[in-house]
Parts: sequence; C-alpha cells; structure tokens
Amino acid sequence: MMSSIFAFLNFLIGTLLVIAALGSYYKACVSDPGHVPEEWVKEMLVTLAREREKEQEQEQEKEENSSRDSAREDEVKLVVGSDVGDYHAIGDDKDNRDNELDPQEIENMRFHETDDPLDPPVMWCNFCLAPKPPRAHHCKICQRCILNMDHHCFFTGNCVGYKNQKHFILFLVYTSISTFQGIGLVLYWIYYMATETETDPSRIFVSIPRFIWMLFEFAVAYVGGMYAFYILTRHLKMHFTGYTPIEKKRFKTWKRKQKEQGKRFYYPFDFGVKKNFEILFGKSSLCFLPFTEPDLPHEGTRWTSSKKFKFQLMDLLD
Repeated sequence: MMSSIFAFLNFLIGTLLVIAALGSYYKACVSDPGHVPEEWVKEMLVTLAREREKEQEQEQEKEENSSRDSAREDEVKLVVGSDVGDYHAIGDDKDNRDNELDPQEIENMRFHETDDPLDPPVMWCNFCLAPKPPRAHHCKICQRCILNMDHHCFFTGNCVGYKNQKHFILFLVYTSISTFQGIGLVLYWIYYMATETETDPSRIFVSIPRFIWMLFEFAVAYVGGMYAFYILTRHLKMHFTGYTPIEKKRFKTWKRKQKEQGKRFYYPFDFGVKKNFEILFGKSSLCFLPFTEPDLPHEGTRWTSSKKFKFQLMDLLD
C-alpha cells in the first residue's frame, strides 16, 4: 500500500514539474523580452531637442554678454519627424536638410532623465538610430534594443530581458528540480534491482539490461540537471546582486580595484534582495506559477542608481 502511494506521489509530482518546466520554456520562447516603447523614444527625441536648444541659448547669451564680434555658428536644432528616428539638423531655414548632425555628435548624445547626475543616462543606439534607456542593449540577432537585456538565448530562440526573465529563471528552476527527482528515482531503482538480484540470482539476466538502461538515464539526468542548476545559480547570483552579464563586463576593472583596496563593490542597480526579487519575479504572490505574467515595479525605461552605488561613487571621486 505504501509503495503504491509513494509511486503515485512521485508520478504526480514529476508530471507537474515537467508541465511547469515546459510551460515556463514556452513562455520564455514566445514572450516579449521588453522592446523600447515607441512613445518613450519620441518623448526622448523631443527632450533631446529641448536640451540642445537650452545649450544653444546659454551659449548665445554668453556670446552676447561678452560682446564678441566673431561669427557665430548657425544654430542647430533637432526636429522630430512623424516616424521614430526621422530627425534632421537644420539651420535657420527649416526646409534645409543638408546640414545634418555630425554622427560623432549624435553618438555622444546622452542626458539624465532624472535630476540626479549620478543616475544612469539615456544613451544613443547607433543601430536603431534612436535613444535607448539605461540598461537597454541592442541585440544584433533580434535587430532591436531590449530593456534590461541579459543575453540572447539560443535554447529559446529569444532574448532574455526585463519582461520575460522570470519565465527563463522558472524554466531553469523546474528543470533542475525535475532532473534531481529523476536522479533520485533512478538511484532507488538501481538499489531495488540490486537487492532483487541478491534474493533471486536467476533474475540477474533480466536485471542487467535494466541496470545498463538505468545508468544511461542517470548519466543523462545528471548532466542535464547539473548544467541547468549551474546556469540557474549563476543567474540568481547576478539578479540578486543587481547586474547582467553585459554590465558585469563594464564594471570588471572598477570591481577589481575595489577588491584590491579591500572594499566591497556595489553594482549601480543593486537595490537589496527584496527589490531585486521584485524586479525579477514581480510583486504578485503567484509569481512562481509558470503561466502568469510578472507584476513588475515599473516599465523598465526609467532606472536610478542605488544609494550604495552613489556613496561608493562619491567616495571614489573624493
């Protein structure tokens, strides 16, 4: 009776884990990883134009106050067209589109969406020819910028980003648990066949093929489970300390210098375990269900630096 209940429970748990893993994998494949909203791009282009106008007004005011007689360069303004990325640098004649912005000048365009200069700036994507939010990166495979991009996953054929990273992590969680359960069952059956052969030696010819097959299953489950568990632990460490593989490379030198001085390094987006958890899984209590969408704290376009990083940065500047 107990063995039947044990077998049923194992079957039920194993089936649910496989369904959860497949469901999470499906969502990781088809879910939008987080594209940059078109409305945000247009808003930032207008903001860039206003920032440039302010700079030109300040420069003009300086020249007027100093009564300089030197020829002043034509004012350059950024005009936003009807389509995203349709911008032109023009002089006083609004119909003249020959005087385009210098590409190097466009590439270096950046400004802070918040009032704090220690927060990450909005930058320019040379591939999309449009502004991109902090933590957004261009995927050359998907041919677009992805919010809080982690990496492009070849197992899912999709990017892992701000809006689908929960599904990717859950896929690794359920895959790891299900493979470890399979390893436990294989070990149990190997033990069962060994004891069965001891009590009835005539069954050794039946047990040997089963034993070889069980060893093969054990090897496959062990390799797959350990690989999934390794990727899972690696990504959980990154998410709960507030960085992505791309950001890790950017701060590699700075982190090494901090360690050499015996100081702990804090990444700009390490907001603590609770906030980092919400950025990954959302605020919903049903966040561990594979088919639910994460209730994320914000849209993924506006990021501020953590207080720990700001203190670290001010200490470095001092």
